[in-house]
Parts: sequence; structure tokens; C-alpha cells
Amino acid sequence: MNNKNKDRSRILYIDDDDTQLVLAKTVLSDCAVARTTGSLEEYFILLREWDFDLIITDIVMPDMNGIALAKRTKSFCPHVPIIAVTGYRNIIKTMVEDEDRAIFLDIIEKPNPWAALKERWL
Repeated sequence: MNNKNKDRSRILYIDDDDTQLVLAKTVLSDCAVARTTGSLEEYFILLREWDFDLIITDIVMPDMNGIALAKRTKSFCPHVPIIAVTGYRNIIKTMVEDEDRAIFLDIIEKPNPWAALKERWL
């Protein structure tokens, strides 16, 4: 990492939607060192190689949902806060049970979670 990035927060964003990945990189790069991926394999490689300050994950993804991803992440990175984003309003009520909510620092609705992320956490 170069010197200009030394004191900036490091954020990892995972989503299966390429449009959201592009938006995430653009928005998050204004205030942090942002890494984005749509690949579960790359996600776990990045977790091993970087010391992230925040992880943002989609909830509905094909290979592993965001709840399972957060649980697995917390097993070896318990100190890293995780925010969930979802485009499925009903998912928040049906899929994310109370015990799972505790895993997440916040759950934010898409399609445009950026204003809420900036206002609450960035």
C-alpha cells in the first residue's frame, strides 16, 4: 500500500451483481481503500492478505449467502465489523433471524445503499 493510503480505512465489498461492484468501488474509494469482488474464492484470499476495517456483503448470492459468509468470516476475523446489503426487503424479515442480525453491524437495503452507508458508517 502506498503512503497516501496508509491511514485510510480498508473496506471489502462482496456482491454477485457487477453493477453494484462498480458502484461500490467508486463510492467507497472516496473515503477508503476499497477492494471489491464477486468471487467467493477471491474474497477469502483477500481476507488472508489484507487487514480490513469493514466488510460489506450482499445477502443473496449464488455460492454462499451473506449470512453464512458472515458466520464463516467471524470464525477467523471476529474483530471485523460486517454490514449486510440486500435488494430483497422480505429477506430482512424472513431469512435474517434475530440471532443472525447480531452478526451484522447493520443491514441496509439496496438498490442504493450508498447514502445510508456514508451517513451511518463512512
